[in-house]
Amino acid sequence: MSHGAALSYLLKSFDITKLQPLVVDIGAADGKYTSNSYPLIMDHKWHGVLIEPQERQLDRARAYHKDHLDRVRFFPSAICEQDGAATLFLHPNDGDGTTTSNHGSSLLPIPGSRVQTTINTMSYNSLVDVVDFDTVGLLSIDAEGYDMEILRGIFEAT
Repeated sequence: MSHGAALSYLLKSFDITKLQPLVVDIGAADGKYTSNSYPLIMDHKWHGVLIEPQERQLDRARAYHKDHLDRVRFFPSAICEQDGAATLFLHPNDGDGTTTSNHGSSLLPIPGSRVQTTINTMSYNSLVDVVDFDTVGLLSIDAEGYDMEILRGIFEAT
């Protein structure tokens, strides 16, 4: 299901006025075109926490949300077991990671990938210190196959 279709389904299925108006978007990409948080932040005036390890993507997100910096926080990190740094391998068709294709990236080597970059990492515990998950209305995770691991880590840290 596409990002837009998934969010559209959720918005139609639930009364979002009963949810806490905070979206946490892990793997936010550019914060707009491949992100579930954009309509909630823009159309419904929610607060947002956008987490994205690729700086160029996060710079785009900052630009799209430049008029809403009072409600949106940005973290240039991948979520994993520990704070620090890691190597991110980009899909060969994504060049320097500036495209919005669905080829993806990985913390594990990708066959044919010649492009890699060092990224910041944030531990589950650090994420829980930054975000009060009791106040989150929607948690969106698009972490290139690490989604369940991240969700498990968040639950264990709370």
